[in-house]
Amino acid sequence: IRKEIRTQKTNRKQAVELLNDRVVNLVKAAIDNNDEIHEDFIQRTGMNQAVCFGLKNFKASRNWVAAIKKRLNLVSRHIDRRIVKPKANSGPSEEEKVRKFLLTEIPRLKRKYAPSNIFNVDQTSVKYEMTKNRCLDVRGKKKVEKYAQRKNALSHSFTVNPCISAAGEIIGKTFITLAEQQTPRSFQRMVAPFTELYVTNTKSGMMTSDLAIEWMEKVFMPVVPKDSVLILDGWPGWKKMIEANTVNSKNLEFVVLPDGTTSKLQPLDLCFNRQLKNFIRKLETQIRYIHPNIVIARRERQLQIVQYILNQFKAPRYKGLMERGI
Repeated sequence: IRKEIRTQKTNRKQAVELLNDRVVNLVKAAIDNNDEIHEDFIQRTGMNQAVCFGLKNFKASRNWVAAIKKRLNLVSRHIDRRIVKPKANSGPSEEEKVRKFLLTEIPRLKRKYAPSNIFNVDQTSVKYEMTKNRCLDVRGKKKVEKYAQRKNALSHSFTVNPCISAAGEIIGKTFITLAEQQTPRSFQRMVAPFTELYVTNTKSGMMTSDLAIEWMEKVFMPVVPKDSVLILDGWPGWKKMIEANTVNSKNLEFVVLPDGTTSKLQPLDLCFNRQLKNFIRKLETQIRYIHPNIVIARRERQLQIVQYILNQFKAPRYKGLMERGI
């Protein structure tokens, strides 16, 4: 060190070793942060940091880059998935939102309302043909292929919009939105036998804000008692429904779940929707075994299946299942 100060010359070998350590740490930090790096990143980092160690005209040659890669055990890898960096948020975390809702809002609702006056509604999509992704087959078989009745039915879906109470009951008719490019002429005659369903249709099979208002006016408001509360997720269609003039005719309170907490707080997600789909899948599997010629994906058949299973869920033995959601 004294020699370097006296001669004002850098010990190049020592400076390169220090530079290598610095570059290795910077590259490792970039990898740990899931940043995308290449050889030119290592080269550019080396040239930028060389000035700090008094290394003038440092070239960061291919051999030097290769040595850094070897030291970190780096090779060219295929990127399996692109992810997005989480946004910086100074607000409460998802866990904090869930904890606050459970400790403050749920006790408030239970003190203010009877279980029969606390409701939750939610949409869930159901494929026109529900199948399992696994089955029994010979060990070691390279490709497992199984028949489906209709290929489009495996990807196309319709929407079921159930509403339950904290007393463990399914409230009113269940709102169904079928996927239809155009409303069939015989649509009303076709859905007439399904007296416990309120059937509509859109091109996508998904609910719209206008249908949300229709559900509120035609299905929910005629059966809901006065001074009740409806728990909703943050879907924009519900917000438009809340703003409708007819909504407040029975002094109905709305509680919207905090953003990002639906899977942990929504009663229907916790105790109903998954079980409903499992029942549908099992029933359709039995139909394929016993009656292979019956086309499950037909709209009439799907409505029969949904209405039948919803009737099963109204049995007293399932009351406790729905009560656990709130």
